[in-house]
Amino acid sequence: MLRIVGAVLGNSTAVAILLAIGAVLYHGWRTGSLQDLLQAKDQKVGSLIAERDHWRDAALAYQSRADKQESLREAANESVRNLQKVLAERERSYTLQQQTISDSPPRDDGPVAPVLRNAIEGLP
Repeated sequence: MLRIVGAVLGNSTAVAILLAIGAVLYHGWRTGSLQDLLQAKDQKVGSLIAERDHWRDAALAYQSRADKQESLREAANESVRNLQKVLAERERSYTLQQQTISDSPPRDDGPVAPVLRNAIEGLP
């Protein structure tokens, strides 16, 4: 077949045509393999984007929980400070009452029912 084509067109033209056909076939094969590779990479990118979005959503959810916990911690700390103020005020009040009792003259002291004495002594 090559001899027939070479005889009709001339040897250099036949070689040029065969090279052109080879180049077109190689180009088609190479382009197809590159397109397959590109499609595989596109699928991988899509998968990675979906995973990234999943982990980003999870991170945002954890950040939201952390923010809520932080606000709860701040509220708890504020409550503790308020309770400490109340306890300090009560302690001052008790200290003043104890001082008043200690400073009272002996004539103001008298018999007290044991139940009442135990209750008073049991106060903080």
